[in-house]
Amino acid sequence: MQPRPFAFAMIFAGLASAGAGVFLVLGAPDDTPDAPAAQAAASDEIPARAANTATAPGAAVPGAGDDTSGGAAARPLPLAGTRVDGRLSTDADGNLVIDRDLRRVFDYFLVATAAEPYAQSAARLQAYLAERLPEPAAGQAAAVLEQYLQYKARLFEMESRALQDPGSVSGDPEHLARHLETLARVRREVLTPEVVTAFFAEEEAYDRYILQRYRILADPRLTDAQKAEQLVILKAALPAELQDSLARTHGSQTLSERTRVLRQNGADAAEIRRLRLAAVGAEGTERLESLDRQREAWETRLARYHAEKAQLLAADGLAETDRAAALDALLARHFSAREQLRVRALERTSGQ
Repeated sequence: MQPRPFAFAMIFAGLASAGAGVFLVLGAPDDTPDAPAAQAAASDEIPARAANTATAPGAAVPGAGDDTSGGAAARPLPLAGTRVDGRLSTDADGNLVIDRDLRRVFDYFLVATAAEPYAQSAARLQAYLAERLPEPAAGQAAAVLEQYLQYKARLFEMESRALQDPGSVSGDPEHLARHLETLARVRREVLTPEVVTAFFAEEEAYDRYILQRYRILADPRLTDAQKAEQLVILKAALPAELQDSLARTHGSQTLSERTRVLRQNGADAAEIRRLRLAAVGAEGTERLESLDRQREAWETRLARYHAEKAQLLAADGLAETDRAAALDALLARHFSAREQLRVRALERTSGQ
């Protein structure tokens, strides 16, 4: 499989699927696991996760992974027809269990920022936590969420600065190393150690693996055979859970390729659904279909914006300052502040 563009922990990934960070366009290896948040942005298909199973000691809160709070009509497009990804859990004393599932619940609701104001998505999530959790867990969840929203805000600041820097799009492993160091520092400045470990331990282990993998591949002193040998050793040293994630991703990529071929051959939605059901089950299929809807909605909005932009660029009689102001207004009319950064980055990389 050919390398694909990869973004480590991108906020825009979070808007599109569930992750956050700075654009660092590197050739991603084809063994990207499904555990880190960045995976959702980089792959076309996401394997099913044990989203509705409590993974830590304690009780899973009844109904805490079943569906979104509020009726279907209240759900924004990215959440329509989906179930909450992740389950809320408490221990025997009613305290919140802080684990990876909790972060998945947070990211599930915050993905709606692609279609509505950020504050609205955050309020929907806060209401869900208050409704589904007893005290003291509800108050504890609200405190963790406050930290997480501060972390997301810091990531957005990092991203905004990086997009103004042409060097942020780089294939240099050391550039990536500096970014990961900054990311780790920000997490530890904003989040408690318990939250950092629960939310990001596996992701950070994977990022260290990817960084070392790039260093090996970029080392001119090594022959191809030596690189291959060192990559095998590197992968074998990973924790068993991360090796399992890598293996599951290969299955996801196979599903992505089979889906692409079916569509090229004119397969209808029912055929695609049968393929996915057989491969990842009902919940995985729902997740993939939700991503399909998100992509289609995004592509439709992007196409409409590009059509109007082309008309503006072709218009006669506009001073350059007026044209630039009109283009900025057009972008603001179609996209939120976060989405505008994404569009500008896409246009920069495509030369538009």
